[in-house]
Amino acid sequence: DPRFILAVVSSVIIGYNIKTGVDSGNSEAAAMFGNPYVLGSLVTVTAVTQALFPSGLVVYWLASNLAGSLIVLPILRSDGFRRGVGLPTMEEKAEMVKDLPTMQDQIIKARQGYEKTREIGYEMEQNRREERLREMEEMEEREKRLREMRDELRQKEEELYRQMEKLKENIEKEEDKLQSVGKK
Repeated sequence: DPRFILAVVSSVIIGYNIKTGVDSGNSEAAAMFGNPYVLGSLVTVTAVTQALFPSGLVVYWLASNLAGSLIVLPILRSDGFRRGVGLPTMEEKAEMVKDLPTMQDQIIKARQGYEKTREIGYEMEQNRREERLREMEEMEEREKRLREMRDELRQKEEELYRQMEKLKENIEKEEDKLQSVGKK
């Protein structure tokens, strides 16, 4: 197919089938393609991809997608057929799914959950940082007290050393006095 007409027509029909819910039998499944840019992008990517395949395969996809949109869709939407195979009618189905969250609701809820989780993680990290900071401040305070205690201990040692020196001097003086008294 030199003009890629088969690929373009096939991808447009695929886009239609997705939008109408032929593939899933459920137009609610097409809610995630509610954004026309998403659906348009999907159709474009499909057309480019199908252009790379042999024409015979693209003709098969085209026939299959046409059968889906022209035969399967009307049958699946027929209340008579649905009752016959035990499926709820389209009205019953609409009633059943009306309270179900849409894909967009689920995405919003997931995003909110993600943001909440991220916020909790941020708070936990902040708490850990604050705790580490408190621990570091406590360690600095302990180190300061230890330095003060060491300085105080050195001062006491020096004082004791001076007192011992004075005692030695006094003892030597007393011994000298005793010796001078003993010589007399």
